[in-house]
Amino acid sequence: MAFGSRWSSRRSPRVRRARCWIGWGAKPSADAPVSRALRATLALAAERPADALSAAMAALAEEPDAAAALMAQAVQAGAALPDAAGADPSPGESLARWAAGANDRAAKPFEAAALSVAGWRAAALRGSVLAARGDSAGALREFGVAAESSDVRAVLAGNLGRAALVLDRKGPALPGAGAPEAAQWARKAGEAAVAAGLAGQAMSAFTLATRASLMALQADEAVALIEPAYKRFVAAENKPAIGESGVLLARCALAAGRPLLAAEAAGAARQALADGGDAALLADAAWQESWAGWTLGRIAAAEAGAAALTGPRKKVADAMLLDLKGDRAGAVALLDLSGLDARDLAYGALAAARIDPDRALKHLQTAVVAADKTGDRSLSLSTRLGLEKAARGRRNAVAAKVRVELLGMAVEGPAGAGLRAEVAARSLSAGDKASLVGDKGVAANWAALTNGGAGVAADDPLSAGVGVWAQARAQATGAPDAASAAYGRALGLLPLHRRGALDSGTALDGSDGLDFETDLTALGAEGAPAAAIPAVLAVHELSHRLAAARADDRAGRDLSAGLDPEVREALFGAAARCRASMLRYLLGAGPLPTDDFKALAAAEAKAGEVPVFARLLPVGPPSIAELRGALDGSALLSYAVGPYRVHGAVLTATSGAARFLGKTDRALDLASRHSQALRAAAGNDSKASHGAGDGLRSMLIDPFMNDLSGYGRYLVIAPGEAFPFPFITFPEQADGLRWLAAIRTLAMSPDLRSVRIPKAEGEEAVVEKPYSPDFFGLGAPKAAEAVAEAPAAAPSTPSDKVDGGGTTDEDLLRRHRANANLPQDLGAASRQFGDDFRKIVTGGAASLESWDKLAENARYIHISTVDMAPDGGLMLADGALSIARIRTTPMRAELVIVTADAPVEVQEQRARAFLDAGAKAVMVTAWTVPPETLDRLFDGFYEAINRDRSAAASAREARDKLISSSINEFNQDDPGEWGALMLYARP
Repeated sequence: MAFGSRWSSRRSPRVRRARCWIGWGAKPSADAPVSRALRATLALAAERPADALSAAMAALAEEPDAAAALMAQAVQAGAALPDAAGADPSPGESLARWAAGANDRAAKPFEAAALSVAGWRAAALRGSVLAARGDSAGALREFGVAAESSDVRAVLAGNLGRAALVLDRKGPALPGAGAPEAAQWARKAGEAAVAAGLAGQAMSAFTLATRASLMALQADEAVALIEPAYKRFVAAENKPAIGESGVLLARCALAAGRPLLAAEAAGAARQALADGGDAALLADAAWQESWAGWTLGRIAAAEAGAAALTGPRKKVADAMLLDLKGDRAGAVALLDLSGLDARDLAYGALAAARIDPDRALKHLQTAVVAADKTGDRSLSLSTRLGLEKAARGRRNAVAAKVRVELLGMAVEGPAGAGLRAEVAARSLSAGDKASLVGDKGVAANWAALTNGGAGVAADDPLSAGVGVWAQARAQATGAPDAASAAYGRALGLLPLHRRGALDSGTALDGSDGLDFETDLTALGAEGAPAAAIPAVLAVHELSHRLAAARADDRAGRDLSAGLDPEVREALFGAAARCRASMLRYLLGAGPLPTDDFKALAAAEAKAGEVPVFARLLPVGPPSIAELRGALDGSALLSYAVGPYRVHGAVLTATSGAARFLGKTDRALDLASRHSQALRAAAGNDSKASHGAGDGLRSMLIDPFMNDLSGYGRYLVIAPGEAFPFPFITFPEQADGLRWLAAIRTLAMSPDLRSVRIPKAEGEEAVVEKPYSPDFFGLGAPKAAEAVAEAPAAAPSTPSDKVDGGGTTDEDLLRRHRANANLPQDLGAASRQFGDDFRKIVTGGAASLESWDKLAENARYIHISTVDMAPDGGLMLADGALSIARIRTTPMRAELVIVTADAPVEVQEQRARAFLDAGAKAVMVTAWTVPPETLDRLFDGFYEAINRDRSAAASAREARDKLISSSINEFNQDDPGEWGALMLYARP
């Protein structure tokens, strides 16, 4: 892919060729007289055509070929040949009159003599004239004659001439002369110019070579040509050349998937051009530096590039910078793609789709239209690949249409097999039928998914997981035990985390997932046998991890949190390299990039040495024995939401069951209505409508009641995007009154690998130091008028304070039950934890400093009434506690509670961040709960916690206490009031 759009804006092809032709005259030595031919050359450069003609005519005797060409150039520049009536014109005069002819008819009388003039100079001149007259084949032939000379000037003139001819030609390409040949010719010219020390001519050649190489999808070759010249210019401290070569190198490095090199070259170019350099080049350098910084997650580069930009590009660069800093809302607000030319618009829209996922489809559709206007095949392909991926599962009709367009871009024959395989893989991932044939590698493994074959152990790293999954699918109907093991191995290979900055640019590696509905059908459409339950749960785990990965992508989750900058940049650089080389492969211009994917896997493994990143990498599911040990007598309910149907599975201490439960559209509709009813009831005095909740219970739980008989504790694993509420809010009958919460204890988990697996027998337990503090609360103060209304209370013994200058737990004791300056849920905690066991901070004391000091060793953490940070984290007094920072905080907490308001999808991201950080359980509110209700709920909750109840049991007791103490307040018996607590823990 090529960044920047000013391939020819600074000089035309004719000007580029003229710069080389100025050096046609022989360069004199220090003690030699200046030749007449050279005088003519210098006069042409000084725009004195008459003097040039006189000098050239005088040189006919000593250098006839060169003089003839110079005469023709002078006449072309405006000099008038003297009348020679009645005399046969000389070859030089014939060449000049032929070149100056307004058309073929005027030039015809002089053609034979003009064509007889020998030498590379005349050939180059004839090539230029023929190109202007539309005789491209003749021009190409003449430029070729010039290029075959051993003279460096001939190599420059001939190769630049034919390269520009091919690239600037409109209409059908010349036979045997396309972008690859033009790139080769321009490279020869550039190499000759560098060897001769002609910097200006070298840059003209490199500009053409860059353009041709990227058209021919040969970015690596362009980098190999330009980088040595760039390094020479850097060593020589030639700032203008550093600027121009650095821009070209950065452009090609980005297209080659080498953002580290691009950042270096673009940054050097920007600095070299900062003081009075070419303004257009400076803008290109800054634009490319911004892109390289964004690709690498390098804020300094993105910041430097954005600061040097103006106009439409700056708006996009500033938005990318804010996105890097975690301020996605601010980035979305800044996004403005107006005023960009086609190429910049395509790239700007690609960035906008990542920054603003809610409008990703619109942005990507804009990117496709803009890309097509550039004529850049790789850009047209990359924008369509992005659009198809974004539309799949959301706008399936759009995705299917784009897949048809992608098929149309595949070249004929074996070279197009890669793109045809890519489209088939995406179709299969969408649950659509696809035809894919092949006998080795990627094609064979994906084909096995469609024909029931056993799959092939691929010798490339792309499709190994797909191949093992195909083996499992082939064994699903007749050998469920073998299938279970194979599904587990496949989960340990499928790179579902490759999204966002880690996107590999393909679905062939399995990163987009697989059509798991097909597997669940094979395992038992009307009810899987007991032996197939392990396989069913493994397939469900694929669906859960896919849902989590998509949620991370939409939320812009920083997957590199906690990584050393060098490790992070190596990781993101390896992913960029895969994206670039996959584009080349899919367009039939390169081999399957096996080595690049091996490098990506190695970079991921290196990053996996950091535990927080290791949690993203593929791993097999826990065994059934491990799961039952973790469940400790409770029941597991898992739900896989496929493109068309919802599938449920149950695992208990003694048995298991699985079956399809109904259509996905109906389940999502019921879930949306139930969610809206709960939120509406929590915000006013109305009572939630229970019809949708009753329908969901009937659909999701009732089919398993025989299997669940005797089990009062459930662990539910379901995608939050589909079911953004706790299942305890389901009524036991359509009119409410009784709820699952009344007779069941429920908790949640994002996926199976988040379930806490007990240590194996005989494994030594880690001896941990005591918790300190036992309870750590963070909250913002209430409004000042609320404090004024609080009744006075007797002072109590002061407690330790956290530095920062805000309300501490000393104020809690003084105000006790009123707790007017504290959130009411934290006030409830203060009544259950003594002053020797707690630290509660609000206002200025609710700081990052307090977090760093207390969070790591706190047993219970409760965060209340703290504003949301730009990335979904928490705004503390001295800065943002980002989601990434939460994930990288080493925590021992038995329970983290977040009642600070945020959209439910943000609360789920927070919950996963705390679990990643090491918290054993997390509770968040799915919607806003009235403060009085929170106070009463957590009064009962912490009372139960202090009696050593589990978090799940404490939540149930808190609800029961709330309802029993509100006998005259019937609305309290409504899940809109008490059902917002989503608990991620063991039940």
